[in-house]
Amino acid sequence: MSNTGQSASQLRIRELEEQLAAKSMSSRSTHSGPSASQLRIRELEEQLAAKSMSSRSTHSGPSASQLRIRELEEQLASKLKLASKLNKMEAREVQLGIEREEEIKTLLIKSFQLDIAFLVDVTGSMQGPIDMVQEKISHILDQILAEKKGTKIRVGFVGYRDYGEKVEQYDFQQVSEGRDSLF
Repeated sequence: MSNTGQSASQLRIRELEEQLAAKSMSSRSTHSGPSASQLRIRELEEQLAAKSMSSRSTHSGPSASQLRIRELEEQLASKLKLASKLNKMEAREVQLGIEREEEIKTLLIKSFQLDIAFLVDVTGSMQGPIDMVQEKISHILDQILAEKKGTKIRVGFVGYRDYGEKVEQYDFQQVSEGRDSLF
């Protein structure tokens, strides 16, 4: 083969080496540290560079250049395939992490329960302030429900009276049953 044929082969080898180097650089920039596969890729690149240098200095015949081109193309294809698999695995890992985080948040919200008890003086002389307390309790419950959607709230009320008045007892009640049922 002529010098032109060897020059084209050498240009193709150089082009493939540049593609390998570019792919190697892009895979290095996506990770915080080199993985085992990246270390292997670097090792292969170094071997490739060493072989490339030795083949340039020995001026092997056209068949050797063709073999070298084929070898470089196979290595490039292999690295591209490996990089594609790594990117898919990393994307899946990130997606699984996001899904798990959302699942945990949902479980925390579902498990959040709040019991509130109000203690109020309900003697006859307190009737005016009692009406205001009822409004404030409703406002407090509305505010909690607005800020913490999905929260299960149970409300208790303890009214204390003068000695000898009738005592009424009620269990905690779910707010979802209606605030009106609390009073």
